[in-house]
Amino acid sequence: MSSRCLVLAVVTAVLLCGCQPPDSANTVSPRSAVDSTQAISKARSFPTRGVIRELPGGDKAVIRHEEIPGYMPKMTMELTVRHTNELAGLKAGDEITFTLFADADTHWIEGLRRVKAASALVVEPPSSRQAALTPKLRELQPGDLMLDAELLAETGRPVKFSDYKGRALAFTFIFTRCPLPDFCPRMGNRFKEARELLLNRPNAPTNWQFLSISVAPENDLPPVLANYARNYRGTNPDRWLYAVASTNALAQIASPLDLKYAREGGSIAHNLRTVVLDPAGRITRQFDGNTWKAAELADALAEAALATAPRTAPP
Repeated sequence: MSSRCLVLAVVTAVLLCGCQPPDSANTVSPRSAVDSTQAISKARSFPTRGVIRELPGGDKAVIRHEEIPGYMPKMTMELTVRHTNELAGLKAGDEITFTLFADADTHWIEGLRRVKAASALVVEPPSSRQAALTPKLRELQPGDLMLDAELLAETGRPVKFSDYKGRALAFTFIFTRCPLPDFCPRMGNRFKEARELLLNRPNAPTNWQFLSISVAPENDLPPVLANYARNYRGTNPDRWLYAVASTNALAQIASPLDLKYAREGGSIAHNLRTVVLDPAGRITRQFDGNTWKAAELADALAEAALATAPRTAPP
C-alpha cells in the first residue's frame, strides 16, 4: 500500500470513529440528560414564598407557602428540594422565596433564598401542635380491627367503615385542593389503576371496595367530592366512593393510623396513608407515602378479600 493510501485509510478510520456514540461507561447517559431536560421544559413553574416549618432531613422541607393564584391555596406541605445544597444554613422559622415546579408526575422546588431569618422563638412544627391537641392512641397493627367512624359520603349520606363488613376495603386520605401530582392526585391515579386491574383480572374476587377520604371538611362537601371524583373514576363509580371525615372523626382515627394532619391559618397539611382491611374489618396492609405501585395495592386487596371471603355473595 502506498503512503498516500495509508494516510487516507487512517483519516477515514478517525472520521468513522468520530461518528460513533461515546463510550457509555465514561460519559453521562444521553438519555438521562435528555429526559431531565424534557421534564424541566414540560414542568409548570410558580415563584412563591413561604416559611420553613420543619427540615426533616434529606431532600425534604416542610414549608407553609403562600397562595399560588390559579394553582393552589396556601398550604403546609413536605416539598422535595432539587438541590439540597440550597438548604445549607436554613432553619425552621426562616421566611424564604423559591420556585415550585410541577410536571405530570412529580414536583420539586429550587432557588431557595432566605429573605427573613427566624425569630429567637422556637418554632413548633404544626404536626406537634396537632399532636398536643389529639390524645395519642396506640397505633394499629396488621390484624387489629379498624376503629369505626362516621364519614359523609359524596352522595350526602353518612357512611361508616363497618358498613363494608363482608368486603375488603382500601382507603386513603386526600383533599381536593391539593394539585401536586405526587400527593393527592397520585393517590387518585393509583386507586384508578388498581381498580382497573381488579376489574379486568380473570377470576378475581368481587367483594372489594375503594374509599377516598378527604381531610378537609370545611371545603370538601358532597357536591365538591362528587365533581372531583369524576377526574379519576370518570362516570363509573363501581366500588369506589369518596367521603369526607369530620374534625371529630379525624381526631378519632388519625393517631391509631399514624395519620399526621394539621390546620394552620387556612392551610392544611397531612401525610399519606393507604390502608387495606379484610372483610372482617381487620387491617392487613398499610402503605405509607407515595412510592407504592397500583399492582401492589390490587394484589393486597385481592388477597384480603380472599382471606376471609364470605361464602355468600357480597351485598
